Amino acid sequence: MILGNICGYSVISKLKYDIHYLKKELKETEISRDELKTKVDTSTSIPEIEKKAKEQLNMDYPKQEQIKYIDVKN
Repeated sequence: MILGNICGYSVISKLKYDIHYLKKELKETEISRDELKTKVDTSTSIPEIEKKAKEQLNMDYPKQEQIKYIDVKN
C-alpha cells in the first residue's frame, strides 16, 4: 500500500514537472510569436505593399475611364 502511494506521488510529481515545462515552453513560443508579428507589422510599409501589389498581383491604380462617381443625397 505504501509502495503504491509512493509510486503514485512519483507519477504525480513527474506530471506536474511536465506541465510546468510545457507551460514555460508555451510562454516562450508566445513571446517569440509576438516578436515576429511585431516585426512583420513594422517591416511592411505602404511603398512595399504597393510594389508587391503591382509586381505579384499585377494591380495598378484605376484609369480615369474606370472610375465611377455616385451622387449621394443625405
